[in-house]
Amino acid sequence: MYEDRKYPDGRWRPAGVCGGRWQNYMRDYYPEEYQQVIDDNLFFPIAYKIDEEAEHKREIYTNEWLRTAEPRPDTFVKIAEWEREKQDYVNFLLNKEVILRVRTSL
Repeated sequence: MYEDRKYPDGRWRPAGVCGGRWQNYMRDYYPEEYQQVIDDNLFFPIAYKIDEEAEHKREIYTNEWLRTAEPRPDTFVKIAEWEREKQDYVNFLLNKEVILRVRTSL
């Protein structure tokens, strides 16, 4: 699985943003589980799976926010605030539901 994500010399390509955040989370807060996924050679495959799941959920959470938010404003400053609020909402849910979870298997 995910063999297409390896360099020709067999090293894994880096994970995306969400997978990388999960890798850092595991390293910093769950060192025993972190070592387990490395020993099982699942460190990068799990991170890739998290990237895929996060992209799918990002669209769901964005649509959820758009259904409940105020209509998009007209002025530049208000648009920037509106976009920031949307991004914060989506990132909060991604962290809570997808990224910041202990995973030791696919």
